[in-house]
Parts: sequence; C-alpha cells; structure tokens
Amino acid sequence: MNILYLTSVFPRPENGATIYTDLACELSRRGHSLTVVVADGKKTQKQAQLGTERGLEVLRVRTGNLYNVGFLKKGLATLLLSHHLKRGIMRFLKNRTYDLILYETPPLAVYKTVQYAKKRFGASSFLMLKDIFPQNGVDLGIYKKNSFIFQYFRRQENALYRVSDKIGCMSKANMEYMKKHNPAVSGKVVFFPNTKAVSEMPAILKASVREKFHLPADKTIFVFGGNIGLPQSPDALIACAKKICEMEKAFFLAVGRGTHTEYVRHALSNADNFMVLNELKRCDYEELLSACDVGLIFLDSRFTVPNFPSRILSYMNFSLAVLACTDNVSDIKDLLSEAGCGFWCKNGCLAQFKQFARKLCENPQMREEMGRKGYLFFKERLNPGISADLLETYMGN
Repeated sequence: MNILYLTSVFPRPENGATIYTDLACELSRRGHSLTVVVADGKKTQKQAQLGTERGLEVLRVRTGNLYNVGFLKKGLATLLLSHHLKRGIMRFLKNRTYDLILYETPPLAVYKTVQYAKKRFGASSFLMLKDIFPQNGVDLGIYKKNSFIFQYFRRQENALYRVSDKIGCMSKANMEYMKKHNPAVSGKVVFFPNTKAVSEMPAILKASVREKFHLPADKTIFVFGGNIGLPQSPDALIACAKKICEMEKAFFLAVGRGTHTEYVRHALSNADNFMVLNELKRCDYEELLSACDVGLIFLDSRFTVPNFPSRILSYMNFSLAVLACTDNVSDIKDLLSEAGCGFWCKNGCLAQFKQFARKLCENPQMREEMGRKGYLFFKERLNPGISADLLETYMGN
C-alpha cells in the first residue's frame, strides 16, 4: 500500500522513538510505501520541509504548538492545524497517489485534512483512536456536557468518525464504549491495540545504571514514567507515592513532563526516598527502566471513558511488575490479570495500594515472576507486527 500517515507525534531520530514511529517503521519494513506528514510545532521548524528520516519520507509542516502550552495557544494551533497540513500536502504531495490515509487522535481537527486527502487521492481512511475526546474533559471537570466548548468539539468528533472508514480502538472496553455512545459508526469499530517495538538492552549491570542516575542500589524502585497531568490523577499519585516513600526498602521515581510535574515534585519535597526527573530520550528512559522493579499506572477515578495508558508497554518490555491504580472502567486490570504481570486497585483505595506495594517490595521472586510473564505477553502480543497484521487485514477487506 501507499500510505499517507498524518500525525502530530513523530520525533526526529535524534530525539528517540514512540509507538507511532515503531508502527511506521514496521509498515515500511513490510514493503509498504509511507509518507509521514507531521504537524511540527517546534520553533526550530521554520517552514515545511520534505526529507528522509528512519528510512521514511517525512514532510514536516510548521504549525502552532499543540503540546505543553496554554489553553489559548493550543486552541489557536488546533483551529489552524488543518489549514497548515492541507497547504503542505498541496505543495509537496499533490501529484502522488495513496491507498490509505492513517491518523490518530488527538487532535480532532485532523478530520478536515483527512476529508481533503480522501477526495484528492481516492484513498481509504483508518483512525487510530488514542483519546476519546471531548468526553474525557467532562469527566475531569474541565467543562460541562451542555457547554458550548463540549458541543463544538463533539461536532468535530462526529465529523472525524464519519470521515473514517475504520476506527481502531485500543482495547475491548474502548470498542464497547464507542459502539454504545456512537451507534451510527459502530460498524466501523475494530480492535487496534497500542504496540511497541521490542527493545533489547545490552547486558549492563543494574547497579551501574542506578549509579548513573543517582538511584539507591539496595531499594525496590517504583517508577512512574510518562505524562504527568490531570488524567493521571496527580493527587492520588502523590498520596500513593508518600506511602511508598514511608517504606524503608522502597524508593519512588517519577520521570516525565506534563502540567503537574512541578506540582508532584513540590508535594513530595519533604519526603525521603523519592526523585522526580524531567522527560528523557527514549534510549535513556529505557536504560533507566532496566534498573527499576515496579511500574506504576494512575488514572483519575472520575473517568467514564475507558483509557488504556501506553506506558505499560515499556514496563512490560523491561520485565517490571506493574501496580495500577485507576478508575473502574479502564480494562487495564484485565490485561494485568490475563498476563499475570501485576496488581490493580481502584483509585482512592489507598490501604489496598499500600498492601500491594508492600507485597511487591518484600517479595523479589514474585516481582521477577510477574515481570517475566509480562515480558513474554508483551513480546508475543503487543509488538508492532500485531498492529501491522491487523491493519493489513482490515484494509484488505
């Protein structure tokens, strides 16, 4: 297939990789021809540029910044996104032919570009649904369901679903939610999990990695990696982190960026046995994970949308046991049960969280067995080859 991949998340090779670059590289390895069109909000990106990255054709289009900026700047960038992407495609790709338009959410505004590209190239379209918006904003109390902003984004969401020939959902709970709340497009809904390329670290002693990152050599390290914002329930994260810090043989580590990174750092400033690091490149982050013991997942208890955090992939890749503290509707707990790789408790059950954390801290054999099971499950069922197989099947049909 000739694939036009529209995305707002595609780091340059020197800045590491993501689940999106992993999928693109796997599709290319299979012989599909890809052109990746990236909405690049970096200030260093002065104008649209067509080049080669990771062996792929990549068109970087200068847009406003969609991430880690204020609400107004993000809103303006979102409104202008489609205009910038369409202009880039018209300038560089108008004489091409494509069989498939591939794209993910967020942002919703990409639907206008998809609409244009489908008509221009006569291609099919496949949405990788990574974020069910705007309902998640209602869940978090950012706006009300009868508000203008919700209705505005809901219209965009419906337009995105209409223009999509297939809608790939991360989990079974995601699929059921979509079918229930969007019955008009239920026939388009298919399973399309988050997947990640298997990373094999060289044989480095755990002690030397811990020394490099100034981590204790003799403690069980509980790590929370990735975005730190409202969806991750920062107050619950802090309360649970304090319980970990109270244990003599445990250490809490948070790694990542987000709106609440400094909030978490400040809240734990009087605690012992903790560290908060800013975002690392993927290679450095994975080296760090190889020296940790337990991966943590947090989701806000108010969610009615079933989220499925991709951070669990890296935990499983590096054989970490997993401890998840989430809402009731996320089916991350089903994955933990099926893979046998960790524990789940409901967000707000602090006593149960502490019980599981203590059990993992004091039982290294249990941790290692859970980590081993998680790694095998990940390697067999959550690698990019699975996503590529599914995409080929869906579009072949």
